[in-house]
Amino acid sequence: VDTPITDAGLAHLSGLGRLSVLHLVGTNVTDAGLAHLRPLKNLTDLWLNDTAVTDAGVDHLTDFPRLVLLFLENTRI
Repeated sequence: VDTPITDAGLAHLSGLGRLSVLHLVGTNVTDAGLAHLRPLKNLTDLWLNDTAVTDAGVDHLTDFPRLVLLFLENTRI
């Protein structure tokens, strides 16, 4: 883990509705943290490489109408 961002820290991003690119590479983010991203409908790029995200976490990512790039290298998917 390169950056100490946690699931709880992602809750603070929910009000950033205009956010379009989010890099969470090498963080402590898990499936539970991805639920906090649901309000971010303008996300186009989401980088989750080197996190503990699993198949279950992908369910939180199904409602992003503008998502074009999703990076999941070295996850538990």
